[in-house]
Amino acid sequence: MTTQAQGSGRESGDAAALTWLNWWTTDCLLQADPSWWRGKVRLPESPQRHDWLYVNAAQLHRHFSLPQRLPPDPFSSLMHVSLMQIGALDTAQRETVLRLMARVCQPTRHVERDDAEGIWCERLAKALRPGLWLPASITFSTSSPSMPLIVGYQDALLLLRTRYGDACWPHLRLLFPRDGYRDGENCDPVPTVSVPAARLNALCDALIWKASVPA
Repeated sequence: MTTQAQGSGRESGDAAALTWLNWWTTDCLLQADPSWWRGKVRLPESPQRHDWLYVNAAQLHRHFSLPQRLPPDPFSSLMHVSLMQIGALDTAQRETVLRLMARVCQPTRHVERDDAEGIWCERLAKALRPGLWLPASITFSTSSPSMPLIVGYQDALLLLRTRYGDACWPHLRLLFPRDGYRDGENCDPVPTVSVPAARLNALCDALIWKASVPA
């Protein structure tokens, strides 16, 4: 490898690390679901947002219970890329990730021919076979039909938390509605869900890609 190529590689790596650090400290707040900004703290209008987030980062991290620690090493895996891809989705696309996860992991017996999304989910389910490795506690059901739709995605959020780990969960949860997780305000570890990491990673990556593709 030439010196020029080595220098280019270092610059690319430095840029990726800086992008990840910026997302960890401020951009995750900028991309947070609107429900997180409906309390005492309100996000300013667009022109002032970045400066305001930068100046008030420490106070906002306390307000949203974000631990004061460095982000995971971006060079140890590509997890940070996947996590930032969720952040780049809009609100409807993030909801699509959760909905698709429920459809893939709890497939219907008969999919209509004109249900393109259902056919895609059925094919992914056949490839990854989630029914063989998901624990019985993952049911994708609500305790009451009157509950908000997002509450029915608690198991999908639990799988996302398992995929990205407790270190990333405080930041990840901000991307979804505040009342969507049974433990939404709490960043403490939850009971471990034992699933094959490679299968879960492939599932999440496929769903994020599908949600990002224009309908």
